[in-house]
Amino acid sequence: MSKYIGLLLIVVVCISAGVGVGWMGRGGGEIVLPEPNGQQTMNMTKKYQQTALDKADYWKYPHCDDASSGQGGSLHIASFITKDDFATVLAWYTQRFGEGTLIGSPFSIGVHGGPDTFMSSCDDSYQPTVQGKPKARGAKSGVIARSTPASAVTVSFNQVDGEEHTHIVVSYTQLEAE
Repeated sequence: MSKYIGLLLIVVVCISAGVGVGWMGRGGGEIVLPEPNGQQTMNMTKKYQQTALDKADYWKYPHCDDASSGQGGSLHIASFITKDDFATVLAWYTQRFGEGTLIGSPFSIGVHGGPDTFMSSCDDSYQPTVQGKPKARGAKSGVIARSTPASAVTVSFNQVDGEEHTHIVVSYTQLEAE
């Protein structure tokens, strides 16, 4: 079981790093606005406006016990355990992240968004196909990530068949001063 949690933490850290690098490559959160004639200008920029989604507390699942957490600079990471089943946790985070999360379908993975908000999701609940059909792997597992010029969050959650708890790991980074 600890192997699964360790692997899950590695996946979360790698995805978080990828989201952060992607954000930095986009140019620091300033966007180019179109002129009334449809032409774009480089000297007319608008600062991204933070919302509740850019705060660490927004991503904590409401019906859970804190398992562990840590903070270093602007990076927060926390793991939670809930008695709610995987489907309930997935529904709550899908509502938080919005449309486009692809967890629940074999081998689903997706990236969408722009110009300021980018999201990705991945379902890791299946083994390689057997005779062309996906085979469940005895655990339901998903990862959803979101980045804006102000913050980046990655949420990973899983439930092993036969367990009564769903495990949640949230990695959150504040990218812009509040």
